[in-house]
Amino acid sequence: MKDDILVEYRLEIGAFLLLVLGLASFLGILGVATGNQITGDLSVFQGIISALGGWTYWLAVIGVIGFLIILWWVIDYVLKVR
Repeated sequence: MKDDILVEYRLEIGAFLLLVLGLASFLGILGVATGNQITGDLSVFQGIISALGGWTYWLAVIGVIGFLIILWWVIDYVLKVR
């Protein structure tokens, strides 16, 4: 009998979610910290952050919490595989 998809592809799903939530956290924290006044090398993210508007506050909170939860999930998987 096949395992559940969340068990069978746990590492792949975890890595993808870490990437997505890491990017969301980065954009949220950058948007909250700088607002619409991004200069220098990080100015390439100005369009994305402007489009997100007030959602940057939610990304800063939910992105970090989700990142930590998924990181724990992946670490738990790696420790069980060993």
